[in-house]
Amino acid sequence: QASVVVAPAPRVVEAWSCAPPAMASAVARLATRRVVAVVQTDLLGLAPAPYRQLVRTSGWLPSTSTCVAGRRLASWAAGEGAKKNGLSFADVMSLRENMVMRNHEKASQIGLLFGHAGYFMGLLEYGVTDIVLLRVFAIGCCGLVVGFQLLQPRVQWVSAVWCGIYVAVNVVQLALLLGVTPPSLSWEEEKLHACFAHQITAAQFHSLMALGEFCWLVDGAMMAEEGTDRDSEGRLLVLTDGFCRVSIGGEVVTELGPGSVVGEIGLVTSAPASCATVSAAGSVRCFSVPVRSVVQLLEEQPEMKRPLERIFASSLAAKVRSMNERVQRRNYRAVLEVACSVDAHEGISGAVEESRRRHGISYELHEELMDELSQCVHMPFRRHRQEHERAPAAEKHAL
Repeated sequence: QASVVVAPAPRVVEAWSCAPPAMASAVARLATRRVVAVVQTDLLGLAPAPYRQLVRTSGWLPSTSTCVAGRRLASWAAGEGAKKNGLSFADVMSLRENMVMRNHEKASQIGLLFGHAGYFMGLLEYGVTDIVLLRVFAIGCCGLVVGFQLLQPRVQWVSAVWCGIYVAVNVVQLALLLGVTPPSLSWEEEKLHACFAHQITAAQFHSLMALGEFCWLVDGAMMAEEGTDRDSEGRLLVLTDGFCRVSIGGEVVTELGPGSVVGEIGLVTSAPASCATVSAAGSVRCFSVPVRSVVQLLEEQPEMKRPLERIFASSLAAKVRSMNERVQRRNYRAVLEVACSVDAHEGISGAVEESRRRHGISYELHEELMDELSQCVHMPFRRHRQEHERAPAAEKHAL
């Protein structure tokens, strides 16, 4: 009533069984990971009615070389019934191993692709700072490594299990991150955040806004004073409306407008004293936060350091550009003041034009200064508009 046949394939035994419960239990014990039991079509008709019904209703195909059909049939014959008809872990692993062995070449190629892709995604993790992207790359990396292991004839369970745990942890953390409602900013905070949208996220900006307050400054109010010692009681100011003057040695070197930061030098350098005087030019609206609070925030949330550094670097670069433009304008103005007084001399006009081009002075600024200077009321060194329009574009828009 029962037969066990050793197949030519290594480590594979195909067991056909339509035996009574006792014999079926013995066949079930033989159906380990290295034994594949198959219900044979021509013997199925000899099996008792419950066995045949189980095979038909469960959708087992006689052509499947898996231990699933035989082991389920043996389990039913042993009296365990439909309660234990589900696949066990050993069943799934036997199916996996059989599929890999049958398609060894293709599984090897796909597994190699998964392995390289997984470690490449792991390499990408070192190039991102955004926590969401970091989680996504970690999930992809570990998930592909698990896929690589499952496509091997023998699974390295230490690697596969731990990578699976990493995937589960990162999936949970990513769900928590994406499920958090972003903090709402007031209209004034949104207006200020628009100036730094490329440097800091709304959530990070909200953390900074919680440390300070918005305030008004009257005309002439001192925001920083040259030569004064910096201390922990200082304040970081961010302009939202109005302008302020920056002077060094009593001479105004530039003006700052909305989005400019005052007091950031003390956070990015170790300079003991302020290097310039900053005063309000008319009414100024700004956001004020104690330097001590910013330092404490950086200690509690180290990830805030990079966004703040980008904001401060952008602010410093804007100040340098503004100062250079102001110095350039002042120097060219001095050149025109002298040149307009001696324009009758031969070669002066050519020298002015050469100076304008060499220092990157636009023709629009040239005309503006000519209109401002009383020495140039007779309008020397002014080319006709049509002549200017025929000039090369690179010259017209020189920096």
